[in-house]
Amino acid sequence: MIIVMHPEATPFEIDNVVAEVETKGWQTHLSQGSGETVIGLQGSGQQLDLFQLGQMPGVRDTMAITQKFKLTSRAFRPEDTSFAIGDITVGGDRLAVIA
Repeated sequence: MIIVMHPEATPFEIDNVVAEVETKGWQTHLSQGSGETVIGLQGSGQQLDLFQLGQMPGVRDTMAITQKFKLTSRAFRPEDTSFAIGDITVGGDRLAVIA
């Protein structure tokens, strides 16, 4: 699951959401970039009430993610990334084909 915070969410509101889900046994991963904070949940904690989470101050949206590799998905990491492999840069504005 991911929780998308409003761009105007305060650090206090973000901390409250993180604390709420961590008390239910979930691990959290924060991704902050492009003016958005996304809280990714990992693990097998107690069932969460999506309506209650969505009503917390600062929360814009909650989404259940059933796909694999969710920590590397565009939904969790909205900002562009790039990395170097030798002399080649993968990511950014150039297409890299790996065969």
